[in-house]
Order: sequence, then structure tokens, then C-alpha cells
Amino acid sequence: MTARPLPAACALALAAAAPSRAADLEVDPAIDIGVTAGLAAAWIASEILKPYLAPSSCRWCEPPGFEWDVRRVLVAGDTAAAAAASDMLAFALIPAVSLGVGAAAARDAGGERAAWETALLVSESAAVAAALNQTVKLLTGRRRPYVHAVAEDGGAVAHDDPDGNLSFYSGHTTLAFSLAVSSATIATIRGRDAAPYLWVTGLILATATGILRMAADRHYLLDVAVGAAAGALAGWVVPWLHLHDS
Repeated sequence: MTARPLPAACALALAAAAPSRAADLEVDPAIDIGVTAGLAAAWIASEILKPYLAPSSCRWCEPPGFEWDVRRVLVAGDTAAAAAASDMLAFALIPAVSLGVGAAAARDAGGERAAWETALLVSESAAVAAALNQTVKLLTGRRRPYVHAVAEDGGAVAHDDPDGNLSFYSGHTTLAFSLAVSSATIATIRGRDAAPYLWVTGLILATATGILRMAADRHYLLDVAVGAAAGALAGWVVPWLHLHDS
């Protein structure tokens, strides 16, 4: 569908913006750890308080016709299995690749300091992306497709579901792309041999996460496309803001 060319487009655009030679990144542990921890704490607090913060009724209720058509094509027969698979990718496999492989490649090429700097910047990118995503979700109040399907069938919509009106935009997809792009961007800036593998593997897994979120009936196409763009942007901007001026 429309979302599938996005990883390739991101990779081409970001690769074009890469420095012509290896460069270094300047990390201030006090600032970067503080930003990362602060945003992560805010996100955790918003998750705990979600029953009180989330809108009880949708502000954006009706999907455009084309998104509903895409939903009919992509929704899986077993939505629970698709949701579990997306959880595994976004919260386990992609972090392992982006943080684990990215930091290991940095350590092999630049030592322990390069490894923890890579892990910190990847984490900071994810924290920035997640905080922005949660804010937009709570303000937008878009009804999720599985809730809309119940309403379309004449069923009663559960107003006590704190996630029922938090469809825009996909948090899983945002997290997946922020992790994948930040890790690959850092490796590209620093001229690591692992950079091409991080780009290809990360973007494939992140795209799969977005598709699975639609298959799980948790998000529409626009939710996933915006999540991919927002996550990729955070994953690109955070490392480049740390580029060392020589």
C-alpha cells in the first residue's frame, strides 16, 4: 500500500544528507540523560494517568472512506496475534537490533564511550518521539478502527476503554522508526561498517510493525504513515543536533 515505499524514501533522503566523510557526535551526559529521563518519566506518568487523561469520547470519529477500505483489506482474522507480533517487534526485536547491534558496532569501532553514547542518543530519540506521540494522541482523540467497527455494526461503544480514542498516531510505529533511524543515522554519521545493515534491517522491521498495527485493527493507514514519519524525523534530528562542529 501507500506506506510501503516510505522506508525506502526515508533511507534515500537520509543517506543523501549523510556527511561525505565520517564525523563525530558531541554528547553531554548531564543534558542528554536529563532530557531522556525527563521525557521517559513524563511518558510513563501519562500511561499511568491515561484513564484520566484520555478523552472518553472521540473528537475525530469518522475515518475517510479510503482508510476504511484499506482497513478491510489489511485487518487480520486473528487481530490479537497481530497485536502480539507488533508488540514483540516494537518493544523487543527492534530495540535489541537498534540498541544492541548499534552499540556493539560502536564499541568495536570506537570503544566503550562510543557504545554508551550510541545507546544514549538512540534512547533520547525514542523518548522525544514517544513524548510527542502521546501528546498528540491525547489532544486528537481519534477513535480506533476496532471501536469504530463495533459502532458500525450497531454495538455499544465502551467508554471506559482508555485506549479507544487514541488512534492518531501509531505509537508502536513511531517508536520502531525512531529506534531504527536513530541507530542507523548515528552509524552513518560516524562511518560505521554496520550502517547499511542497520538501515535495511531496521526499516524492514519498523515497516512490518506498522503493517501489523493495521492488521491488529489498532490503527488506520494515516496513523501508521504519520507515526513512521514522526519517528523517522526524531531518529534523524536528535543525532544531527549532536554533530560535532570541527
